[in-house]
Amino acid sequence: MTVAPIDLAPSIETPVAIVHGGRDRYVPLSDAKALHERLGSPRRLVVLPDFGHGEAGFGPDFADVLDRLIEDLLGLSAPPSPPADR
Repeated sequence: MTVAPIDLAPSIETPVAIVHGGRDRYVPLSDAKALHERLGSPRRLVVLPDFGHGEAGFGPDFADVLDRLIEDLLGLSAPPSPPADR
C-alpha cells in the first residue's frame, strides 16, 4: 500500500524542514507549500531561489542555511534566510 507524504504529514510528530529549490523543474513549489501546511509544529519551509532539484550546489552558504535551519527547529536561533544571490 502506498501512502502519499501529504497524507502522512499530519501524523508526523518530529520537527520537519523542507528545503526546496525555487527553480525545481520536477516538484512544484506548490507541492512543498502544501506539504508544509499539513505538518505539525515545529516546521520550516526554506526556498532556495537559485536551486533546482538536487543539483550539486552544496557550498558554505548552503551549509550555513542548514545550520541555522536546524538551530531554529530546535529553538536555538532565529529563522534561517536563503543564501545571498551572487
